Amino acid sequence: MSKRTFQSFARKAPLYLVLLGGIALLLIWIPSWGDRQYQYIATAAVVLVTGFLAIAFTLFLSGYSRKARLTVFIVSSLAAGGLAGLFRIDEVTGDLLPVLVFRWKGTADEALPLLAPSAPPPPGTEISPALAAIGSPAKAQGYGQFLGPNRKATIDGTGINWDWSRTPPAEMWRRPVGAGWSAFSVSGGRAVTQEQRGPNELVVCYWLSSGEVAWSHADPARFQEVLGGIGPRATPTIAAGKVFTFGATGILNCLSLSSGSLVWSVDVLKETGCPNQGWGKSSSPLVYDGLVIVAAGGNDCPGMVAYREQSGEEAWRSAPSEPGYCSPSVAQLAGRPQLLILNLGSVSSHDPATGKTLWSHPWEGTQPKVTQPVPVEGDRVLLSSGYGVGAELLAITEGAGGSLEPRSIWKNRNLKSKFSNIVVYQGAAYGLDDGIMACIDLSDGKRHWKGGRYGHGQLLLDGDKILVLAETGDGVVVQASTAGHTELARHKLLDGKTWNHPSLPAPYLLVRNATEAACYRLKRD
Repeated sequence: MSKRTFQSFARKAPLYLVLLGGIALLLIWIPSWGDRQYQYIATAAVVLVTGFLAIAFTLFLSGYSRKARLTVFIVSSLAAGGLAGLFRIDEVTGDLLPVLVFRWKGTADEALPLLAPSAPPPPGTEISPALAAIGSPAKAQGYGQFLGPNRKATIDGTGINWDWSRTPPAEMWRRPVGAGWSAFSVSGGRAVTQEQRGPNELVVCYWLSSGEVAWSHADPARFQEVLGGIGPRATPTIAAGKVFTFGATGILNCLSLSSGSLVWSVDVLKETGCPNQGWGKSSSPLVYDGLVIVAAGGNDCPGMVAYREQSGEEAWRSAPSEPGYCSPSVAQLAGRPQLLILNLGSVSSHDPATGKTLWSHPWEGTQPKVTQPVPVEGDRVLLSSGYGVGAELLAITEGAGGSLEPRSIWKNRNLKSKFSNIVVYQGAAYGLDDGIMACIDLSDGKRHWKGGRYGHGQLLLDGDKILVLAETGDGVVVQASTAGHTELARHKLLDGKTWNHPSLPAPYLLVRNATEAACYRLKRD
């Protein structure tokens, strides 16, 4: 290549690089990758590399005049410095799309006022309700723990009319709340959640009828991380007139439901010596047979720790494991109650009374595990995780000497649930496969259909209707059917990114995200 030819090419190289970058973006976005986060990562890489090479060619190889090159250097430096100086990444979506805000803008939770208890309860509010035992069928105005009865995001017999085209949700109240991904637990006219306001991590009890604050409890703790966001992740558990909460920094509280007064408190990470997780502690406390059980884990720390419900005294520690972001649950499998937990690299079952490991099964991948293991009929357990992992169905059988053994029935990538949980109806499982609703057959794992992009939202099953609280804050009603994806109704419930689970103390629907909460009344048939 002659010197003149090279100089001609070098002068046009930045334009060629921009053109190649554009082609690369088309190749990234024209086909569907399934998981959009990898498309966003690839897009960022192409833009950064193309921009860097184009500027480098212009400055050092293009042969442009010194004045032109100096102009490019100054403009590109000011642009890069200006972007970095003016903006910060406030949060990311479930697909890792960054949300930019001005650097001088504070976080929403820091702007909220201090909480104060409200006036006496609204007329007709029941002050000291008789609480239904956790695990019993859901009753009106009773939804006492994460994912509702049995922690399966499934409720039967609410009598809700899901035809929102004729009877749309009626908004009862809406109010700003502190940051966090906690959901509401409800009992006797009280709705309790966890939120972050400035330097304090709060447990807040609202009156279900009005949204006014009944009481709040504060701990001087704050968790903040760009990918995971600000504030507590776990959902309170209500049992026997008490509220049990687990904060993002590992503070386990037992509070009075009626007044919010502290009964006992344990700093789990301090007591066990366990490290916190990258996205904060997310385990919603399980209250079972006089024990309060939370996930701990990390390094050589116990995977779970149980405390006495009445005193907070430690009862047992399970074997060490690297934690996921799931909550413990109890299921009847192979003729006995078993405590299930999904860890970072395995799913394990434990004796609820002692924490002893009953069985363990490897679960691949080093990315966070968030979706709850789902017990299904026939002594089976369904697993699913995102980040390309997929789903697997296990059968739990009793072996020689009474030992329990997990056996894989099938395993594939037809349902990759990243943040949301799975619901099961009439032999089929429904979930968000990297943000798109999918239905698979439980018998063989084959996919019936896939359709409807709802982002990384949450699901709740009522009869044969699935309520999807989309990542955008939309409420969507989908028919639970293997015949195909059918969207029955849609209503805007919240504004902004929503990762929190909905709560359905029928006939009320409680929803929230990191900035606002709302209560709707749903019509019954």
